[in-house]
Amino acid sequence: MPFRRNHVLHIELVLFVIFWVLLAIHPNKALDWWMENMLNFAAIIVLAVSYRWFQFSTLSYTFILLLIVLHTFGAHYAYHETPVDRWMKSLFHFKRNMYDRIVHLGFGLLLSFPTIELLIRVARMRRLWAYLVAPWVLVGFGALYEIGEMYVAIYAPKKEGSDFLGMQGDIWDSERDMQMNLIGAITAVILIVICRKVWRKKTDTPPLEIAYNE
Repeated sequence: MPFRRNHVLHIELVLFVIFWVLLAIHPNKALDWWMENMLNFAAIIVLAVSYRWFQFSTLSYTFILLLIVLHTFGAHYAYHETPVDRWMKSLFHFKRNMYDRIVHLGFGLLLSFPTIELLIRVARMRRLWAYLVAPWVLVGFGALYEIGEMYVAIYAPKKEGSDFLGMQGDIWDSERDMQMNLIGAITAVILIVICRKVWRKKTDTPPLEIAYNE
């Protein structure tokens, strides 16, 4: 679908820009905000440039934008003591901030559908193999992110680099982040399979099938 005709995506982008501008006002730590948003900028540029040659379904773009929204919210607070963290600490008595774990879970949960779509449409992978491979593709990207985080922390000023890394004294922080990513991805694949089976009983063309073929 040409971008000018994708009105749902237009609305989502306008809402995201408004959300991003509001959270760009007085972030907790300006340098950390810039470092965190580099990932947002890179993702949006890649998606915009590639739109002419490869268009995800509108549903996939929605999931991708939701992940960017989660990351944007965390970036405003430098991933330290967000309102979500305060709520979770009071309810579950966590000793550390957990919002970064939620975003890593969201990475696997929200990017599984776009990844499966990419594997089916570009790699021409059979659906079953796409379901099996997608979680490991996302774990690989999660590992690349952790490596990138390491280098940013090495070359950034010491205090800002430590804040950006956000280990909070947990020596297994990176591994637990990747574990959350994997849990999210496996959960998403299971939900996609269940949704397809449920809708298959109601109609010959499930909504997910329509999304893949947009």
